[in-house]
Amino acid sequence: ENNLFIITDGRYKHAVLKYELIELSTKLELGVLFKKIIKKFDIKRIGIEEQDLKVSEHKLISKFIKKSINFDLRNLREIKDEFEIVNIKKACIIADKTFDYILSKIKAGVSEEDIAFEIEYFIKRNSSNISFTPIVAYGENSAYPHHKSGQRKLKIGDIISKIENQDAIEYFQEINSKISAGTKGWLDVKANTESLFGEKNSEITLTTSTNSYTIERYLTRQEYFQKETQKDVYKVINDTIYYLNLDLIEMDTINKLLPQLEKSSAIICDLRGYPNGNHDFISYLLKSNDTSKAWMQIPQIVYPNQKNITSYQNEGWELKTKKPYLGNKKVVFIIDGSAISYAESYMSFIEGYKLATIIGQPTAGTNGNINPFRLHGGYNISWTGMKVFKHDGSQHHGIGILPNIYIEKTIEGVKQGRDEFIEKAIEIVNQ
Repeated sequence: ENNLFIITDGRYKHAVLKYELIELSTKLELGVLFKKIIKKFDIKRIGIEEQDLKVSEHKLISKFIKKSINFDLRNLREIKDEFEIVNIKKACIIADKTFDYILSKIKAGVSEEDIAFEIEYFIKRNSSNISFTPIVAYGENSAYPHHKSGQRKLKIGDIISKIENQDAIEYFQEINSKISAGTKGWLDVKANTESLFGEKNSEITLTTSTNSYTIERYLTRQEYFQKETQKDVYKVINDTIYYLNLDLIEMDTINKLLPQLEKSSAIICDLRGYPNGNHDFISYLLKSNDTSKAWMQIPQIVYPNQKNITSYQNEGWELKTKKPYLGNKKVVFIIDGSAISYAESYMSFIEGYKLATIIGQPTAGTNGNINPFRLHGGYNISWTGMKVFKHDGSQHHGIGILPNIYIEKTIEGVKQGRDEFIEKAIEIVNQ
């Protein structure tokens, strides 16, 4: 009773007031301590925190003392005095200010280490000390509680849960409500770009499951679409398969490639976009001349409000066959919701005459020349001035060209930078 000791490490030495402190360190290990103190004071009982005791420590204690009492200090730790409460509140204020500050620093291209440095700098600049080195973890690193911050940055494949602090699904619901689209495919294409547009140099905040990133809009619309077109115009795959990007390749280039195309084993045509004036390529796939002459119909308007339409002017492309004939090869066309208007006229031949295997997603289902006019305030309104049908006379609008084989992008494919549409096309022509 006259000799009461608290055995702990140096972190708690300032809290020990009523009892004699025995501080553990590398110089005074637990085993050495027991040999000295137990023998000197003939200690019979010892109080321990069972929840925090290692197996090795328990074995060591049991060698010297047979009777121990558990002290459960968890409830005691929940009770704070006024001094502790004041400091906890101060720490919370500092943490909130640091969080608000750091949100403006998280951007695409900024690493975990950069953010960790900014956190430590901000806290110390505001006359505070840090308890431990900040832990900043992006993406998969966030699964590790004691991750060491590295060069991980916001990257392709990270899942965005919030946009501008709004749930991503709700954000897109609002965007979608302002878009006119005949099909979900075209709606998604428009929403993907419209959701990101804003004033140049303005910022947008994207939130993943672990972090928020503030990204500056530094591209104009023109610069954005120019950057989007930095893709292959054409390429040779496995020596005998030719890939043609119909969104970019010019007809003159296709004509120069005809000798190689004739010798190829297969041709993959990518029409995820808008053809670059190259629809004459269809003539090399046709076995006989085009006979579909009424798939485009222009109403002959005489009376106001489209009443009593007298007739329709029928139109078609009336394509002729050309040599060399390439339709005897394995031909695959890739499409998705970005193929609209001219692209759908192009694809109507591929679908109508069964010139190729079509893979991907349905096209926009929106074709026909438009009638535009301008309103006060700089608003533009346009509507379709032409009926467009499929070559068999069935409805095209709101349906589009449907693929023979449907393909979906996967998150894993996006992360790995793979084009799963082209991969499937190669798989088909290799069968």
